[in-house]
Amino acid sequence: MTSRHFAALLAAVTLALGATALAADQPATHDPHRQAQAIARDVERAVRQAMHEVRREIRDVVRDIDRHDDWWRGFDRQQAREARAASRTAAREAARSARTVSRSARTAERDARDAARDAEREARTFRQVAPTDDPCAEQRGSRDRGHACEVRDTRLGAPGSALTVDAAPNGGIRVEAWDQADVLVRAVVQTWDETDEAARALLPQVRVQAAGASVSADGPDRDGNGRWNRGWSVSFRIWAPRAMAVDLRAVNGGVSLVGMQGHSRLRTTNGGLSLDDVGGEVEGRTTNGGVQVRLGGSRWEGAGLSLESTNGGVTMRVPRDYSAALDVSTVNGGFRTDLPIDLPEGRRRSVRTTLGAGGPMLKVQTHNGGVRLMAR
Repeated sequence: MTSRHFAALLAAVTLALGATALAADQPATHDPHRQAQAIARDVERAVRQAMHEVRREIRDVVRDIDRHDDWWRGFDRQQAREARAASRTAAREAARSARTVSRSARTAERDARDAARDAEREARTFRQVAPTDDPCAEQRGSRDRGHACEVRDTRLGAPGSALTVDAAPNGGIRVEAWDQADVLVRAVVQTWDETDEAARALLPQVRVQAAGASVSADGPDRDGNGRWNRGWSVSFRIWAPRAMAVDLRAVNGGVSLVGMQGHSRLRTTNGGLSLDDVGGEVEGRTTNGGVQVRLGGSRWEGAGLSLESTNGGVTMRVPRDYSAALDVSTVNGGFRTDLPIDLPEGRRRSVRTTLGAGGPMLKVQTHNGGVRLMAR
């Protein structure tokens, strides 16, 4: 019972007691029975009034309790709404985190695959070749035709001018620096015909000219019936003094330069350009072939580098502490790099920057192909 309920009952009792006292003060001449009835009526009236007050107070308390319950129910609903909202937010955050982790995992997996592929490509492109290696052991003929291979070595004295090598009409060129004074020219002659015996018969008809400062080859034309399953190629593997100038031209084959530091001029059609730890003044162009460059040391030693590809991608591997002026671009293709350089906003196909302390200009461009600048 609340204080208001107690006050109402106390008022009723006080009213009844007041009526009783009033009746007691009446003269004795009055009829006692009538006096008792009057007292009873007064008490009844006072009790009814008190009960009315109590009921009103109870109604007020019930309304207060109902309002209190409504407030709590509203509070519970609000809490439920907030809990549901928090749950949805947490679920969205968890889903977003899961998607981020999944994307990161896919990116890491893709990067791992790319790294493995790059390592394999790099090992294949820049593999070491020794003069004692047997190049014919690496050659495999087609199952549909006969094949023959032989190696012819020629030693040249150091020429007084640039060494000119022409591998047309079919063949590639690799020139590697060594510390000897003379030049070793290794011609890898391959022939093919309908049978192995017929292919071996073609070998003597392929002539290699290596004299002075000139290296080239020629051989029989296609037979009169116009068959393409009969032919020949000569690729050259050359070891030369590091500072020697070279002028290299290939058709249907690539051109590779390893460790050379002189003036180098490189051209090829239907083949790529590959440069490994070179310096000096290098200019090269390929049509329908990619460009692979692996820089060595801490800076470019020499006048600079200028390479261009018409149709082919560019991959350039740069030491992290390298110093040079760099200009690498593509006209139609993507551009990726993991070097600490900023690509210009809106010009994601080229970068022109200074690495480290700067140095000679290294310019590499492709018209149709992607570009990748990779730290090594």
